[in-house]
Amino acid sequence: MKSKASYMLHSLLMCNKSI
Repeated sequence: MKSKASYMLHSLLMCNKSI
């Protein structure tokens, strides 16, 4: 569960950095 949350957070961060 924690792994999934970490992955989701990372994805969000990457998206924010891309913009």
